[in-house]
Amino acid sequence: MLLRLVLPAMAQSTQPAEVTKVITAIESTTPWNGWAKDSRSRPGWGNTPPEPGSVTIIPGEVKQPRTFSGRVEGLADLKGAEVGVVSLAYIYWIRQKETFHWSPVTADGTFSVTEDKLLDENKSIVLRAPGRPLTIFSYIFKAPEGGKDIVLKADPGKAVRFTAEINGKPLSSLGVELFALNKGWIHDNNPAGYHWQSRQWTPEKSDGSLTVYMPLRPIGVYVNGQGAAAEWQILDARDADHFHFILLPAAQLKLTVVKDGAPVAKADVQTGNENAAFSLRSGKTDDAGKWQVGGMAAGTWWLRVNKKTVEFDIPTGQTGVATFDVGTGQLDIQPEKAVD
Repeated sequence: MLLRLVLPAMAQSTQPAEVTKVITAIESTTPWNGWAKDSRSRPGWGNTPPEPGSVTIIPGEVKQPRTFSGRVEGLADLKGAEVGVVSLAYIYWIRQKETFHWSPVTADGTFSVTEDKLLDENKSIVLRAPGRPLTIFSYIFKAPEGGKDIVLKADPGKAVRFTAEINGKPLSSLGVELFALNKGWIHDNNPAGYHWQSRQWTPEKSDGSLTVYMPLRPIGVYVNGQGAAAEWQILDARDADHFHFILLPAAQLKLTVVKDGAPVAKADVQTGNENAAFSLRSGKTDDAGKWQVGGMAAGTWWLRVNKKTVEFDIPTGQTGVATFDVGTGQLDIQPEKAVD
């Protein structure tokens, strides 16, 4: 990671100058310290007890609805504030319609949510409010626990601007995801205590600038855009008002799975890069035995087809055309030929 601090020229204004930090992506050679990389991986749930006076645990009954109630502190205006119960199922942040259950905070700052979905899952409690980052309660409610007298103290935050470029050209479409570092979540399978916090994309007809509300402490940031390899950084909003990313071009893999020279349809395929955050990709081949994935970071990837695993290297921006023989376990990969 290369950082460059840019201070705009002083102007005749009472407004403080915007502090910009430029982040230049490089190929990572260090294993990512996130959770396990297999297809059913989950963040490890820590066993840190709740802070004294922050909650009364309700033991609950197996496969019965679970209730969570308490009060919100630290918001001058409760309009639009909501408390959510998050079911910590596999890739819960992708399945938000299933895993997030929101309820408004009342005028006196209290809340009560009864959760009757995904009852066997552990639960997290979060607060969202206009102009604030997501507040995450530090304790994880193990199934079938509920809670009362929960005290949710709204996190202070800061509006930070994100922009990016690739090959010297600004990106008009940009996505930013935040992953909080939660000490209550630290576990062998989640050594930094990552907890998904938010995902935002630039709107249509955007100039490529995206404003994100960040907490005033270090947080994991996952940045991606069309044609770019996603970049993972730990950033602190107190360091800058504007983060500008110089991203690397993405690689692609075009795979055909065969056996005895014939295509294999509906083969289970997974690939991942131990040095790249959230790199796991999975799916099935189509009727012609083909499977394709993009947005890949350069480096060494593993490929698993029907439980047979090989490794391959792919350079920045390259499209690899590959054939995997499930009979022999051999992978042949070549760079895609340029079209004249």
